[in-house]
Amino acid sequence: MKLLRGLKIDNINLSAQNFTPTAGLDEFVSDKFNIFPNPATDVVTISNAENIGMEEVVVYDGVGRVVKSEMFEAISDVQLNIADLASGSYFLHIKTAQGTAVKKLIKK
Repeated sequence: MKLLRGLKIDNINLSAQNFTPTAGLDEFVSDKFNIFPNPATDVVTISNAENIGMEEVVVYDGVGRVVKSEMFEAISDVQLNIADLASGSYFLHIKTAQGTAVKKLIKK
């Protein structure tokens, strides 16, 4: 217990939020990826002209929950089935050996 100007502080509670960063990630890597069509309905293609191998694509909803995740073997063009997702905005975290790219996707 610590006494501070007449106040007694005896119990401090700290909590952590499960926060998924969507800004400030490696923009250099993000600029190399294209997503089409966007908006999409059933399947979205993720590609890049520099043959950067994708290892994993994680789809986050607007509040930061993981709603889909798929692993790949360092391939440069991926078709991701999004038919099971509800309409709305999502963030795709594209993990590569060079860093993580983040792209916004709109599901119709």
